[in-house]
Amino acid sequence: MIKITGVLAVMIGVVGLLDSWKKTMDQRLSFLADFCRLYKSGRFYLAQQKMKTPVFFDGFKGENEYFTKICRKISQNLIEHKYPQGAECWDMAWKKELNKYGFDSDTKRIINESGKYFFEISPDEMEERLLEYNRALEKKIENETLKYQEKRKVVYPVGMLGGIMLVIILL
Repeated sequence: MIKITGVLAVMIGVVGLLDSWKKTMDQRLSFLADFCRLYKSGRFYLAQQKMKTPVFFDGFKGENEYFTKICRKISQNLIEHKYPQGAECWDMAWKKELNKYGFDSDTKRIINESGKYFFEISPDEMEERLLEYNRALEKKIENETLKYQEKRKVVYPVGMLGGIMLVIILL
């Protein structure tokens, strides 16, 4: 009975680790997709419709709830004038998050640079730059998705095999 419990505990642990890895990868892709939505919405509401930036960030609804919460935090910081420039507000809001999800340096650069184009810039330049950054992130999403699919083909079987080997060793 104890052996069966041990086997189940090890296998549940392996499945839990694999599920955690999958959730992290899905959340990374979700964050990138929400940035693309943010750029598209910014081009429309900020550049074309001339919406105020704090109102835009407060009303933005991403697919990822945490992403939406960060946008609302940006809005609140803009309203309270916590930072002298909007770009600083953007940097402070995303700095920790970009490191948390392990984005590569190029993706971080794209996101960090794009932040200044939401604030204090001509609508035409804003629209043009956000379109550029949107295209760049869409390419990143394609690459990340392909890498994820390739890794998944290896990680799942190896993880399960590792769990089975651990069970055999412990028996």
